[in-house]
Amino acid sequence: MTSRSKINSFSQNNKFFQNKLDIAWLHLTNKCNLNCSWCYVYNKIGHKTAVDISQPLYNLSLQLLKDLHIKELVFIGGEPTLHPNFPQFIYAAKQKGFKSYVVTNGVKLSNLDYLKSLMESGLDFINMSFVAHKAATYNKITRTNNFFDKAVQAVKNMAHLNIPFSLNIIIDQKDKKGCFSSTVSAGTTQLILETKRTNTVHRHRAVAGYQKDKNKYVELLSFVSELGAKEVNLISCEPPSTHSTIDTYNQTKNSLWNNQNKKQVNSALPDPQETAAIMEALYLWNRKNPKLDIHYQAAIPACLFRRDILKDIIEKEKYHPNYIAHLGSGFVINPHGDIHPSSHFVNVKLFNIIKKKRNLTLLTKDEFLKKWNSGKTLNFRKALWRYPSKYCENCPYWEKYCVGGNPFLSFVYDLPRFIQKGYTKNIIKAEIR
Repeated sequence: MTSRSKINSFSQNNKFFQNKLDIAWLHLTNKCNLNCSWCYVYNKIGHKTAVDISQPLYNLSLQLLKDLHIKELVFIGGEPTLHPNFPQFIYAAKQKGFKSYVVTNGVKLSNLDYLKSLMESGLDFINMSFVAHKAATYNKITRTNNFFDKAVQAVKNMAHLNIPFSLNIIIDQKDKKGCFSSTVSAGTTQLILETKRTNTVHRHRAVAGYQKDKNKYVELLSFVSELGAKEVNLISCEPPSTHSTIDTYNQTKNSLWNNQNKKQVNSALPDPQETAAIMEALYLWNRKNPKLDIHYQAAIPACLFRRDILKDIIEKEKYHPNYIAHLGSGFVINPHGDIHPSSHFVNVKLFNIIKKKRNLTLLTKDEFLKKWNSGKTLNFRKALWRYPSKYCENCPYWEKYCVGGNPFLSFVYDLPRFIQKGYTKNIIKAEIR
C-alpha cells in the first residue's frame, strides 16, 4: 500500500474527525513590552496596532469552551499580563472549572504583589520565557533595555512563593565558532534549540560542537537551577506558518513559505540531525548531573535519536511530541474570534466563532464541531497527516510518538534524506543488534 493510500485509509477510518478537544489557547492581546527578534507574533504577522480580546467575547468564549468539555486553558499573547483584565480572566476561568496556564516573558511578575494576585485569582501554572542569562544578550534579543533584572526577579519571586513554573532556555548558535546565547522560561523549563544551518551536517559535528561548548551549556543549566527551576523541557525550534491558504495539502505546501521566509528560516532554524545530537548530549550530561528533571519536546523525526536514548526517555515519560494540530485536539482563539489550529500556525485562520457581532453571539457547540470536522479545517488536518518518507510507513514510533517532524521542516530541509539516514542507523541497525 502506498503512502497516499495508507493516509486515505486513515481518513476513511474517521481518525481525522475529532470531537474530543483537550486544550485551548486564548490569545488575549498582541501587545508586548518586549520586541524579541525571533517572536513569530510580531515578525511573522506584523501587528501594527494593539488589539485586546474584549470582556464579552472572553466570557462567551469560556462558555463555548466549557460546552466543548475542554479542561485546560493557556493564556498567550503578545504578552498576556498586559491585558488590563487578566486577573479577572483567570478568576472567571477558575470559576468555570478550567485549569489555567500562562505563557509570559515575566517582566510584570517582578512585582510580587501582582504575582500573588494572579495566583490568588486561580492561576495554576506559569511558563516564563527568559531569553538570556546575561543582561547584554537579553537586551540584544529583546531589543529593549533594563528589563533583564525584572526577568531575574520574576523567577526568584516564583521560586520564593513555591509556584509551579517552567523556564524556557533558548540556545542560538550565532557563528561558526559555536557561540551560544541563552534564554529562560518557567514550571517546565524549556530549552529551545536554535542552531545555524550548515550546508553539510553530520552527527559527529553536532556532538563535537556540543563538547566544545559543554561548559556554556552547563552554565545555562546551572543558572536555571540556581534560579529555582526543578524541571527542564528541551524544545526544538519550530517554524511558524505565515500564510492562510489551507484548502488542500498542495496549496499548503506551495504557499506557506515564500522565498523571503525561506531565507529567514535557513539562517536560524536548527538542522534536525544537529538538534537531535544536541539533545542526546544534554541527556548524557543529565545522567551524570540529575539535579534537573529534563523532558524532551522535539518537532523532528524520532528516528534521528539514538534508539536506546529514545526508548529510555519514552519509558520515563519524558518524551513529548507536539502535534496537537495533527490530532485536532486543541485550537487558538484570537482577539477577533478567529480559530487557529495551534499557537505555531499563527496565521492560518480556520474559521470565526462569532455568529453575530451585534448582540454578540457565538457558535454553539454543535455548530463549532461541524466546522471543526468539515471543509477547510478537515482538509488542513488531512494536509498535515502525510508520510514525509517511505520509511515512516513501518516505523514503530509513527503516530504515537512521531509524525515525521514539523511539516514545515520539509519546506526548508530535505527531510526524507534525514529520515532515511536516521531510520537506517537508529531503527534497522538497532533491531539487528
